[in-house]
Amino acid sequence: MSPARQPSGNKLTQADLMQPPLGFPDSPIKLKAHEEEGYIARRVMKFGSDVVFCDHAIGFRTSREIEGPYSDYVGNQFDKPVLFSGPVIPEPNTSTLEEKWSTWLGEFKASSVINCAFGSECTSEKDQFEELPLGLEFTGMAFLAALKPPAAYEFSREDLWKMYSPWRMGSTAVDSGASISWIIVDQVGVEVEKREDGLFTKETVFKAVRTMQWRKRVSLAETSEPTVQN
Repeated sequence: MSPARQPSGNKLTQADLMQPPLGFPDSPIKLKAHEEEGYIARRVMKFGSDVVFCDHAIGFRTSREIEGPYSDYVGNQFDKPVLFSGPVIPEPNTSTLEEKWSTWLGEFKASSVINCAFGSECTSEKDQFEELPLGLEFTGMAFLAALKPPAAYEFSREDLWKMYSPWRMGSTAVDSGASISWIIVDQVGVEVEKREDGLFTKETVFKAVRTMQWRKRVSLAETSEPTVQN
């Protein structure tokens, strides 16, 4: 929470927080209501033992060349030094797929399987955990979803299969292993459109997949050599 946000008398409303603070550099970033709630909670989040999230210094995993105006603003607001780690580029992954996944993927043609992974630190609510695979099913394509189930959600793979049409058996895989995604993913993903409350639906998941497919077709068309007709 920027000191420029500190209320003078009245408590800040969510509508107030959705506007940029005084002196903030021009930016196309516009936060939604559910995103503001997360920022408010983080303001008093404990980091370590009795150390608040913002203490003696502020660090960013980026460089001054990229985030200069914003880092200057944050440093001036909090009167703390701003440290940069530089743009950390991950090493190329040299791992190999488990045999079961290699065998399963080998049954399909190239670019015919959707890979969906949110990462091991992302946990969805029960309804979102169910909506995502259903949206992928709408595409009619085979898909591999590596998801972390909600903490209080008791389920079995048999329960998941009941969500899909009978003809999907054999062309769908849902697993909680996060390592799968790091080995397969090698290109930019596409964002799933969310409602104002931050939730997505199976329809918006379907729309996101179709958008990615359209982008890939356009990219292939632009890079392919033109044919000469007599």
